[in-house]
Amino acid sequence: MKTKNFTLVLIIAFTSLFLTGCFGVNEKFTEIRNHIMNSVDGSYKTDMQFALGSVSLTFSRWVAGLDENDKFASELLEEISGVQVGIYKKTDRTVNSPDLKTMQGLDQTMKSNGWKCIVRNYENGSSSAIYVNSDKDLILNKIFVVNFDEEELVLVEVEGNLKQLIAKAIAERNLALSF
Repeated sequence: MKTKNFTLVLIIAFTSLFLTGCFGVNEKFTEIRNHIMNSVDGSYKTDMQFALGSVSLTFSRWVAGLDENDKFASELLEEISGVQVGIYKKTDRTVNSPDLKTMQGLDQTMKSNGWKCIVRNYENGSSSAIYVNSDKDLILNKIFVVNFDEEELVLVEVEGNLKQLIAKAIAERNLALSF
């Protein structure tokens, strides 16, 4: 367990020290973020925002592969080609929390960008949604997770061979599912 934690700390440290500010999130990610922020009263400040591309993911795979206990993590990382993360803290907490109208507007924005909602939850002032995107052969290649409430907005996009990633995860757990 200590080795796994060390590996994770090493990956985060490398990313923080050498890649912060070098790889910003892309225009589509920014568009989705701005849509949500403009749909909800109040203002946000960026707590953390970064994108990991091929160089940083290759390094992460290499580091994870050094530890025998993290070989599976390295195998999963092989299927990921990009990650974007944004965490934004709401600075004015006296205004309203996200509502159903905000989610409906988000759905329209996502749909116009080729995303399909597979999970949506709105409960007690907190909204969550998971969107997927497929390539021209209808192979799952992107997932976008949105979670926001009266305190923060969290966005995560993962791109890669997600069908294979899911298959590997299921096989690791010995679940009898087939695609």
